[in-house]
Amino acid sequence: MRKLCAFLVAMALAGCGHLAPATVVKPLASKATGAARTTGIPRFVARNAYYRVDARVGIQLADLDADITQHGVGAFVPGDKAAFDIDVHHVDATISASSLEALVGTYVFGDEGAPVKDVKVSVKGDRLVLAGKLKKVIWVPFSCEGGVAPMADGRIRFTPTNVTAAGVRVDGLMQLVGLEIAKVFELRKDKGITIAGNDFVLDVAGMIPPPRMTGRVTAAAIANGALALTLDNGTPRPALPLPVPGARNYLAIWGGNVRLGSATLADAKVQVLDADPSDPLTFALERFADALEAGTVDLLRDGGVIAYIPDLRRYDQPLGRFTPPSLPVPGIPAQAPAGTIR
Repeated sequence: MRKLCAFLVAMALAGCGHLAPATVVKPLASKATGAARTTGIPRFVARNAYYRVDARVGIQLADLDADITQHGVGAFVPGDKAAFDIDVHHVDATISASSLEALVGTYVFGDEGAPVKDVKVSVKGDRLVLAGKLKKVIWVPFSCEGGVAPMADGRIRFTPTNVTAAGVRVDGLMQLVGLEIAKVFELRKDKGITIAGNDFVLDVAGMIPPPRMTGRVTAAAIANGALALTLDNGTPRPALPLPVPGARNYLAIWGGNVRLGSATLADAKVQVLDADPSDPLTFALERFADALEAGTVDLLRDGGVIAYIPDLRRYDQPLGRFTPPSLPVPGIPAQAPAGTIR
């Protein structure tokens, strides 16, 4: 934690001598609860990044623009995944077949009372294949193959046109599952998959573990061996005034109170750049503090923060493994940052 602690010290000293004031505040006490309260909604942006949900699940984010919706009062803490949702304004994302298999097998049907087990997900051309065992009187092996499409309510429709049970082709999904099993799916709709007629209905918000990623799916297709999705709420908004707007891979947290370590940034302006932009920036929210520790943090004179971090796989390598580009960098003011932690 030495680098992160040094960064916090630099912010605390940023009002002394030649260093410009930094936007570091103590949490504001709520009259009702005495807890901290935010002054705005943090905006979370990602470009060309790979979000590692857990050890088996990842989501490729070509461009994400979202708000952080917190469940309670206090500053936004990126590593506290159960304390907030990601409310998507727009994202172009892809989820590989292996990640889909882990999502469906672990988070949708991973509990003891699930009507499906031994889930396998694969892709055949532009079609999705879902296989496993369905709980009837006995566990029956099944396979469903079909296309995906967005629904008017923002969910995804998976329409199997080739359905088999124990290797025998059956006439549609309802003949496979039956009315009673369909009711079980409906009772479990918060898990992200229900049945409507001969279709599976997929709800992204229910399928992904915390933090929930909520939004309206406007495009869905199977392409290049993965599920390609666009979520968009139909309300465009201006780009952020980032210090390095032309960066290829980055994360940004903009606005609201954001806690990094023991310091809280008011009206935060944080851009996290990729130490190696030759491939997507791989990150895990629960290890956000480790990412800062593994890289470097620069405090700009306007109170903004620029961090250079390595990909997730390099977080635990020895300190001193990374030196960021020499300033000035295109998009950064020519003067040196207010405080630089190496």
